[in-house]
Amino acid sequence: MNSFKDELDKLVLESSLDVQGLRDSAWKDTYERDIKIFEEIAKDSVAKFRPMIYNLSREDMFRDNIMRGARTKELSFEGKLPHADSENYGTFAFAMNALFPISVHHGMYETIIKVLGSDEQVKEVWDDIVAYKNIGCYAQTEVGHGSDVQGLQTEAIYDEATEEFIINSPSVKAYKFWPGDLGKMANHAVVFAKLIIKGEAYGIHGFLIRIRDSETHSPLKGVEIGDIGPKYGYACKDNGYMAFNNIRVPRSAILSRYVSVTKEGMIELKGDPRIGYATMLWIRVQLLSFGWLVKFVSLAHCARYALKRTQFKSVPGSDIERPIFDYQATQKQLVSVTCYAYANLTISQYCMDMFYKMMEKIKNEDFKMMNDLHVLISALKAYWMDYDMMALHSLRELQGGHGYLLLGNISLHIEGWSPNVTLEGDGYVLYQQTAKKLVKKIKDITKGKSVNKDFYPYMEQVFSVKDSTESDSDIRDTHKLLEVLRVALSHELLQLAEALAKQDHHSFDTKWNTVFQVEIANLAKLHAVYMSGLSLAARVPTLSKDKFTQQVMTKVCNVFVTEEILKLAQTALLKGYVNAEQMVGIHEYHTELVESLKPHVVALIESQIIHEALVPGTTLSGQDSDYAGKLYEMATLNPLNSTHKMPNVDLKLKLLSKKLSNFAKI
Repeated sequence: MNSFKDELDKLVLESSLDVQGLRDSAWKDTYERDIKIFEEIAKDSVAKFRPMIYNLSREDMFRDNIMRGARTKELSFEGKLPHADSENYGTFAFAMNALFPISVHHGMYETIIKVLGSDEQVKEVWDDIVAYKNIGCYAQTEVGHGSDVQGLQTEAIYDEATEEFIINSPSVKAYKFWPGDLGKMANHAVVFAKLIIKGEAYGIHGFLIRIRDSETHSPLKGVEIGDIGPKYGYACKDNGYMAFNNIRVPRSAILSRYVSVTKEGMIELKGDPRIGYATMLWIRVQLLSFGWLVKFVSLAHCARYALKRTQFKSVPGSDIERPIFDYQATQKQLVSVTCYAYANLTISQYCMDMFYKMMEKIKNEDFKMMNDLHVLISALKAYWMDYDMMALHSLRELQGGHGYLLLGNISLHIEGWSPNVTLEGDGYVLYQQTAKKLVKKIKDITKGKSVNKDFYPYMEQVFSVKDSTESDSDIRDTHKLLEVLRVALSHELLQLAEALAKQDHHSFDTKWNTVFQVEIANLAKLHAVYMSGLSLAARVPTLSKDKFTQQVMTKVCNVFVTEEILKLAQTALLKGYVNAEQMVGIHEYHTELVESLKPHVVALIESQIIHEALVPGTTLSGQDSDYAGKLYEMATLNPLNSTHKMPNVDLKLKLLSKKLSNFAKI
């Protein structure tokens, strides 16, 4: 009897896709590093994923996760693993099938110190950061302010007499709230506070501060710290709160690559202090990068289960039950999410490349790319985080009742991914930031200014845009499909710009915040969609050298674009972006594309599963063919089944039964 792995391999082979080429284009030069991380963690008895973790309380889950993270550090010192850092901690998380214990330490704390700290400051703390002697968090968000950074209320008042900053939380709204790794783990923090010198405020700046004793780990005098409690998602992450009561830190605490304060209290600005936002950009780029892999992992769980699970004797002339994978509704959803996952993959790689390019330019005091990258990533982060939640829920539902089981892992991904929708930026706030800059770019063009085509490839054609209704009725190639999105985007941008500029009884602020919120979000979302589709189309020739694979990936791209056009159908028809005949044609073409990709969907998914640690061998998605037997086996291992009685419960049930019996006699 062939194993399930043989069945998977057979489906991949029959597809004739260049699976290795697709894998190489996705994982690039991190492939060998990531495989090593997956392999070492998977074979280590402490660090590897164990399904029974689902039965732990939050406190025990947190402890277990810390022990697993500590074990990976031991493996690093033993030379078996690279040290976790801001570049690879996500791989550690996927290998452990859990949020990495000190992910904020690596993803944000390390990054902000390297970005805002002077060379001397970085050198002073870096060895301790790598060795986990200095574990830090990113303390920006407060009870009263999050996205509005300039509204932060924590104060850093300079005392010229002692050459110290007095860090203080003037009200409960100024208490730091939500920083990850703060509640229990961090002994240092980069605290963002309002710099005040001689009674005058000089904006928000970062201060590197010790917050816990190096020996006892107790909060320092004047610092109150705690965990904020259970959350929906991030169960084993110690998001915390922190309040300061006039604690004093040395003048050297201010991160001083771009700003410093002299003994006399003179502020010295060097370069562009907006570089501090690079950390937020980095986190948002990483979320985009993690997003495509979360979708592929969830797709693998779902597709594998759908191949094993049979339901209904619906095959004519046969008593064999049909695998749910064979039903059209299942395949349509798998194909759709797979195509979106590839669009997410290519745009995230584009943004990552642009981020590194920006950081190189910044070394030469060139900050021009930062604003443009912020505009793009803001829209993409909002769009893709929202899509991811919808996609994960749809994949869970494809598994029916089994999808609710944590052993199926998709429920775990839904819970774990859900905070990212608002993490580092609420979607509507981010959409507003993108839309505001797009409207400003229109004004710049009217003044003869140029725009960066890497970020606004459609902008210079906005005023000469022609409706797609003037083109061919048959829109079946990538260029024509993208042109429909470009036309829609251009029209929405011009209409919003004109409405905002129109002189009427509404002020600009009123229009922006209460009248055109829906149009603002739709414009930014269209920008994200167009850039994602354009990125995937541009990458098709480089995803594989194999011509057949390129043809299939063109179809993948066109599924993403046609699906997004169909979402715009009502608006597109009403505003004349396309005519009815074209929309019917696009719908028919979309259906044909999905149908043609069904034989390839397993290969398209499995190409990105570079190690089985990504799809832990649980009841639903492992390579064991006997999923039903394993489902039963895992159920019997549930700790609740260790006894048929629960302490005190049996006695209480008997007393209740007696009371009910007496009541019945009455």
